[in-house]
Amino acid sequence: TMSKKQMIYYYISMVILVSAIAVVVVAGFLALMPVEVIKPNVQPYKVITKEVKQGGTLIYEVDNCKFKSVPARIVRRFVDKDGTRYPQPTEDSNVVVGCGKTRTTLAVPFNMPEGEWYLDLEVAYKVNPLRTEYYDFKTDKFVIIESE
Repeated sequence: TMSKKQMIYYYISMVILVSAIAVVVVAGFLALMPVEVIKPNVQPYKVITKEVKQGGTLIYEVDNCKFKSVPARIVRRFVDKDGTRYPQPTEDSNVVVGCGKTRTTLAVPFNMPEGEWYLDLEVAYKVNPLRTEYYDFKTDKFVIIESE
């Protein structure tokens, strides 16, 4: 038979074991559960300003449905016909849950070469402490022209 001291150690070890199993199950669920944060209704996104001057403002329309209220970290890159990427500063955003269209503006740098471009948008949503969901979107093509 077990002594009283051994019995206490046994119960403590069972509590620790059950707690560890619970932590592993919860962490596995958070890390592996399927999550859809956002879904585009249109891809590529429509460009409103088909011609933009260097130093001007590009306007494009984001049409999507957002399902979870989590903030996004957005990296926008200008991409030319050769695939050369010009990354822009990272921005944080948190649009409301639901479906709709939003017109978004982006300043075109003065030193951007002229020519045909599109925007590549990498959007990261931190769903929980163990999981980040990444989405890639694009815009229609547009032309950057010389500023006067």
